[in-house]
Amino acid sequence: MTDFAHLLPPSWKPQITAWLSEDTPSFDYGGYVVGEVQRTAYLLGKGDSEAVLAGVPFFTEVFNQLGCECVPLSHILCDRVYTVGRVEWHMKEGGTFQPVKHVATVRGKARHLLLGERVALNMLARCSGIATKCDSTTIYGLGHGFTRGCADRKESMTSPGGTDTKVWLLEQGRRRQASTWDP
Repeated sequence: MTDFAHLLPPSWKPQITAWLSEDTPSFDYGGYVVGEVQRTAYLLGKGDSEAVLAGVPFFTEVFNQLGCECVPLSHILCDRVYTVGRVEWHMKEGGTFQPVKHVATVRGKARHLLLGERVALNMLARCSGIATKCDSTTIYGLGHGFTRGCADRKESMTSPGGTDTKVWLLEQGRRRQASTWDP
C-alpha cells in the first residue's frame, strides 16, 4: 500500500516541533494539575456530513514527539487497526467517514496528551476540511462535465504549514477520484 506521507519533504517534522514549541505555555498549569498518569485519548470524527480523513502524519508526529504510545490491539473494538508511529488509526488516510466515528486512539501521560491536543486537532481539522472540500468539489465538477479535480496555487499558500503541507493534503482530497479523471 502506498504511504502518501512519503510525498512530504524532509522539512515537515521540524515544522511540527516548531508548532509544539509555539503552542506550549511558559508555565504548563494544566500539565501540573493532571500530572504524568497514563491516560487514553480517543479521536472522534465529528461534523454534519461525510468527511475525508487527512493529516494523519501530522497528528501522529505530534504525539510521537511527545512520547505517547500505541494502545494494544486487544483494547480496540474494531475490525481493522493501522499503527502509524504511536497512534492506532481505525481508518486509512484519505478514507471517508460518516460522523460520529472513532478514528484513532493514543495513549500517554495526561500532560503530554493535553500538550499535543490543540496542535494535533487543529492540524487534522484543517487538513480534513480542505481535503473534504476538494473531494466534494471534484465530485461536483465531474458530474458537470469537468475533467480535472482541485488545483493549488502557490500564491495562495501563505498560512502556517507552508506550501508542501497544503499541496499534500489537496492530494488526499483528489486521490479518491483519481480513477475518474486524467491529471
